[in-house]
Amino acid sequence: MTLKPVILPVKILDTGDMSTSLVSDVLNIQYMDNIGLQIVWTTSDAVGSWSVELSINGDDWTPITLSSPVNVAGTNDNAYLDLNQLSANLLRVVYTSTSGTGTCDVWTTAKII
Repeated sequence: MTLKPVILPVKILDTGDMSTSLVSDVLNIQYMDNIGLQIVWTTSDAVGSWSVELSINGDDWTPITLSSPVNVAGTNDNAYLDLNQLSANLLRVVYTSTSGTGTCDVWTTAKII
């Protein structure tokens, strides 16, 4: 049996303070075909939105269009994003805070088809 190369689950944002805007660690996805992101937040009043950004050079970042926006609306929640066949080699997750407080974590995993 041949094993597929994978990125085992790793936390790229640990206990982020949702009272401010946040940027996750950068993930190198150069050889990965499928990337999964799990975002978990704990709050009673935070309002904001999550986005995913891609880059080739690590200096210029462009948000991608998600099939469903990931918005925080003042309650504990989570989201899972399944991203396939991205051509960029770098990825990061961004939280844009509008108001309130809370904490969040972002986990990722990836594999080659």
